[in-house]
Amino acid sequence: MVHCRTPGRPRRGFTLDYGAGVRGIALQPADGQVANFDPSKYDPKQAPRLYLPALVNGARVAFDPVTGQSLNPIYIGRVRAGHRQRRPTAW
Repeated sequence: MVHCRTPGRPRRGFTLDYGAGVRGIALQPADGQVANFDPSKYDPKQAPRLYLPALVNGARVAFDPVTGQSLNPIYIGRVRAGHRQRRPTAW
């Protein structure tokens, strides 16, 4: 796709805007691998545990609901320490 246009009428100080673009081509990595989410293969028991936001004595903290541990709020959303992330199996 190529486009060319002028803003308003041509006159002194004529300006021409031009550009080129591509449509209809899906981008993918050079190695050809693409990621998808398949809900039928999701197992919540294998999901990494994250520190959740919570309020403890009026202070915002990162909270692990399984152990009850609370940490500095910079840990909110991070994977819980010691939790091993599993790599997906090849299909």
